[in-house]
Amino acid sequence: MNAFNSIIITQKLPKALLRLKSIFSQSSKIVQSLDFIGEVDTFIPIGISHKRALIMLSPLAWIRASTDYPDIKRFNIDGFTYEMVKALNESGFLVDIVDMNVVNYIPTKTYDVFIGHGGNCKSILSSFDSNTKVIQYTSGAYWKEFNRLSTERYDNFSKRKNLPTIKAFIRNLDGLVEGEEYLTTKADFLFFANHPRTISTFGPYKNKFKVVGWAAYVEQDLIPRKRDFDQGRKNFIYVAGTGGNIQKGMDLLLSAFAQTPDLHLYIYCTVEDEVLYAYKKELSLANIHYIYHYRLWPFRSKLKELFSKINYTISAPIDTGIGTAFIGSLGLGFIPVGYVDMVATEKDSYLINSYEVDAIIKCIREVSTKPVEWCEEASRLTIENYNNNWTAESFSTKFKQLLNEIL
Repeated sequence: MNAFNSIIITQKLPKALLRLKSIFSQSSKIVQSLDFIGEVDTFIPIGISHKRALIMLSPLAWIRASTDYPDIKRFNIDGFTYEMVKALNESGFLVDIVDMNVVNYIPTKTYDVFIGHGGNCKSILSSFDSNTKVIQYTSGAYWKEFNRLSTERYDNFSKRKNLPTIKAFIRNLDGLVEGEEYLTTKADFLFFANHPRTISTFGPYKNKFKVVGWAAYVEQDLIPRKRDFDQGRKNFIYVAGTGGNIQKGMDLLLSAFAQTPDLHLYIYCTVEDEVLYAYKKELSLANIHYIYHYRLWPFRSKLKELFSKINYTISAPIDTGIGTAFIGSLGLGFIPVGYVDMVATEKDSYLINSYEVDAIIKCIREVSTKPVEWCEEASRLTIENYNNNWTAESFSTKFKQLLNEIL
């Protein structure tokens, strides 16, 4: 079965399942409406005098993470929230969390530290005096560059497929731009992972950045016991596309692999309709495979076996850094390939400085001829890089260092 048909069958839920999903959503509304949680002190050592910190992110993420620990499923945003709260508590801070979707929230307490995210921070920031340290967590490009790069990708997509120009992006900052700009101007520091191109999009604000890191949890049951690095040289996995396929480069990769029939692309993410129907021909090719449904339990052993025959994780997004799915693939030992904004070397990656289709074709052809010995060592070094820089423990250590440095 080709990828297009697999997508139609597995992504288009039957009406009965949609009804069940609707019923579940209604029943969980009370949980989803949690806007604020106060005075979290889970990790504050006895005898330490209390300071106060306010985080604008997700109270629900803290509840999920603290309930699931030590088996937190997602770093974004559950594990991220957990590690921030833990670090702040251990530094003597009582922590309040307000949901980032709350508009015009006005604090009733005085805070020593505020960690903001999103476009709804203005009323909070306006209530602070100069004694409150303001830190911004940013998850991607500066909004002006985000919009410019997104427009460029969508325009190229439309031209490539002779489609009318698309004005609405799947990932967009509608209604948040003014608030994002206000937070960035007011922040004493911004923190992010080590993504040089993305940080540079902030122009005059890039000197405010502190590199802290990011993380993903590895699904241990999917780690291959043994890899076939010889066969794996022809195989690439794409995990980084859900939530904006075009902004994350899926269309570019489909165009590239359509012209390299001896190389195989395995799609492990949702394919959105704007790509699905425009690229029906490419998705029907024998070397393009849809495997996202393999994440479900009946297929897990098949997925693990397939992973043992794939060497590379490939991506080509706009300059917004790398997400948790891509980081997780590094932890599984897949070698990073393509237009990827990360710090790596020629020994453990094959990265390019262009996301043009011809550049991607050249990249995948060249890396597919790498010696087996190079692939084996690059995979080992990738796991080492993940363990040193992309685990929750690594993030926690660097975030604590940030707190010690700026407070």
